Amino acid sequence: MIEKEKFLGAHASTKNSGVIHTAFHLRPNSLKAKFCKLGSEKLIKYCKSNGVPYKKVGKFVVAIKEDEIKKLRIYEKWGKENGEEVKILSREEFKNFEPYAECIEALFSPNAAIVDQRKLIDKLNDELRKLGVNVITSCKYIKAIKGGRQIEVKTTKGLIETGYLINAAGLYADKIAHSLGFGHEYSIIPIRGDYLEFKKEYSYLVNSMIYPVPNFNFPFLGIHFTKRIDGKIILGPNASLSFGRENYRIYDINLFEFFETIFNTKFLKLITNYDFLKFAIKEIKKSINIKDFINEAKRIIPSVEKNMLKRSFSGIRAQLVNKEGKLVDDFIIEYDERSMHILNAVSPGFTSSFAFAEYVKSILLNKV
Repeated sequence: MIEKEKFLGAHASTKNSGVIHTAFHLRPNSLKAKFCKLGSEKLIKYCKSNGVPYKKVGKFVVAIKEDEIKKLRIYEKWGKENGEEVKILSREEFKNFEPYAECIEALFSPNAAIVDQRKLIDKLNDELRKLGVNVITSCKYIKAIKGGRQIEVKTTKGLIETGYLINAAGLYADKIAHSLGFGHEYSIIPIRGDYLEFKKEYSYLVNSMIYPVPNFNFPFLGIHFTKRIDGKIILGPNASLSFGRENYRIYDINLFEFFETIFNTKFLKLITNYDFLKFAIKEIKKSINIKDFINEAKRIIPSVEKNMLKRSFSGIRAQLVNKEGKLVDDFIIEYDERSMHILNAVSPGFTSSFAFAEYVKSILLNKV
């Protein structure tokens, strides 16, 4: 296994809120719903068995306006169809859990959990090495060439020959896939999510995870509150166009990747969708102006003020867009007898990872 960074999990695997999701927010019969439900069970079992810190804290989705109640009912229906434990709470019942937050009604999913992502990745890394997997870090992929029965992978640490290549390169998965003849109807658009963190003295404000009712037209969950395994409360993320695939700060720009994105025909089709354009402008404003970010949070916890918060980390979502300019919302894999390309495994990809890995394994056992 080759990894271009000095250690595993430097990007999407750890630059997230550390939530082990339940599948109530996912459309029934989708791969996402199936893998999220099974994956969360497997992930929690693994954490229990291997001493990885995790905690079941539950998740709430809160309806602030009357017209959001109908969406809560949809989530309740999806949750039950996906085999999740979900319950609609009145405002009074909700406030027994979260006294500083507001709602008309709330959907409660008690089995949602949080985990220490860094310790989980480190544990998996230890296991891989004990199993004899050669994990080569600081090893950048340059290109792959098909030849005979082997694929030659050129890297910054020399040539590697393999009978089968699995491309799980996250934000760069589309580029590798395209070079080997796969995924041409898709491109990855980097979407940055910024987080704020509450100062320690305000950690009493949230006990679990509190989400707004999201816009069902886009695969983003909205700015939410998460109490992490270390007791810190983070707020976020928004969903802003990133000026590079690994540019985590708003003023960092990779000019080549930025122009590559904005002149991509798939992105141009996406951005000409008026609803998405309006959404994108609103999300960028939250990155630039912390007041817009906080105003979103105040809908749920009215007492939130700027002096309670500080800027925290950012993560970048590898959002797949198809040739029609539509955001792809389910897992996408393309493969043949020589290589496999994991083109889309976004949220809840972290939660789904163990179940998704078994799915990949089952494909390989039949194909290789």
